[in-house]
Amino acid sequence: MYKLLPYKKEAQFCDITKEDELLYPEIQASSDFPNIGTCPWTPRKYHLTNYIPDISKFPRVMESGDYMMECKLFTSDDTFL
Repeated sequence: MYKLLPYKKEAQFCDITKEDELLYPEIQASSDFPNIGTCPWTPRKYHLTNYIPDISKFPRVMESGDYMMECKLFTSDDTFL
């Protein structure tokens, strides 16, 4: 059973990928995601494969285990993708 990550963040996706120096660079290395600062993304399917996060970058208050991150993406007019 997966545990939910202990935080929730709502933000413009372009802002997250532009400003995040913690996770996005290593996620990008395991994916075909665009370079940091690319916005908007070209509409197409993107893949994240065999990504194993560097656990030293996560808060120590998180207990060990399997976590799942859920992302919900919307267009600028609030259309769910």
